[in-house]
Amino acid sequence: MDHISFFSIEQELAIFAVGLIIGYASAKFLTGKTPQIKFSIFHIHHWIWATIILIFLIWMEWSNPIIIGIFTGVALEGLSYDDWSLFIKKE
Repeated sequence: MDHISFFSIEQELAIFAVGLIIGYASAKFLTGKTPQIKFSIFHIHHWIWATIILIFLIWMEWSNPIIIGIFTGVALEGLSYDDWSLFIKKE
């Protein structure tokens, strides 16, 4: 499916960048203030669920640059922590 847009590539990149900043800042602000997603002893970091959503959006060929930017920002912010790779939460 061809990409049809009302914006130029520069405008889409600018919209993506705004979404990236919104996603990163929102994740930074909300981390630690919202409930964690846990299954038994496994912790699902926000970079994991944001990446899963991004993959789903790409698979569905949905290309809204602000939404893609927001979820990319959330995923990138999640990778900035030292424990980004830990999946088992010790109680």
